[in-house]
Amino acid sequence: SGFSRSQQLTVSPTLNYKKFFLAGFYTLSYGKSDAEGQPADPYNLRAEWGPANYSDTRHRLMILLNTSLPTKRLSKFSTSIQFQSQSGSPYTITSGRDLNGDSIFGERPGLLPGVEATSCAGGTQAFKPAFGCFNLVPAPGTALGRNSARGPSQTNIMNFQLSRSWVLNPDKEVAGGKEAMITVPGPGGTMVTVPASMMGNMGNAGAGKRKYNLTFSLNARNPLNHPTYATPSGDLSSPYFGVFRSLANQFGPSGGTFNRQVMLQLRLNF
Repeated sequence: SGFSRSQQLTVSPTLNYKKFFLAGFYTLSYGKSDAEGQPADPYNLRAEWGPANYSDTRHRLMILLNTSLPTKRLSKFSTSIQFQSQSGSPYTITSGRDLNGDSIFGERPGLLPGVEATSCAGGTQAFKPAFGCFNLVPAPGTALGRNSARGPSQTNIMNFQLSRSWVLNPDKEVAGGKEAMITVPGPGGTMVTVPASMMGNMGNAGAGKRKYNLTFSLNARNPLNHPTYATPSGDLSSPYFGVFRSLANQFGPSGGTFNRQVMLQLRLNF
């Protein structure tokens, strides 16, 4: 019995030149829905028509960069960076009162324009900085709509990697010719380099040297240890109204939110 509508424009450029690889996407998004969350009036779902939780997050940007370090001495080291940014997501402000007796505290307040903190008093009004004076018992048709507020934007470097590989036996030949090496997905989202013969028809087992590669890498998730917050509490009856109490779930391949993690890895491919 619910409806939703979204409009999105996505641009996904890719640049691959020598040892420089750049990719990512940008999404411009608009969306509305009346089928999300608890309605203020369960007998009037059409009144819930408002910004959608996900599709009305206006801007999303992700950039992936992989390149060698610029100086000659460090050119054998490669680095990868994943940068993400998005604008604030909408959230709903509720009064924390059950005015219609349905045992669900989903009613929304009204906002009284031009009323200062000194004049916003009494059991049916509440003043909140950066918002204004709320009417906790609004007249019909004057309450705030669903998802009328916006949470914080989120910008962060999600992943950083620095690595270097050594070929341990560059001159060793194998019977049957030279064997090529190919890179394939590995466990835990990693990439591993394996002999082409291991992948069957994906590679030519008779063209190339069998090489033993040793790779050292430093991997950091959220290297700046920068917190990205989820939408704050929108319950006016709570002492935590407007307070950030949880971290955001990030979009893109990195998934959820985390504190800084630094991992050292030594891998031998043979």
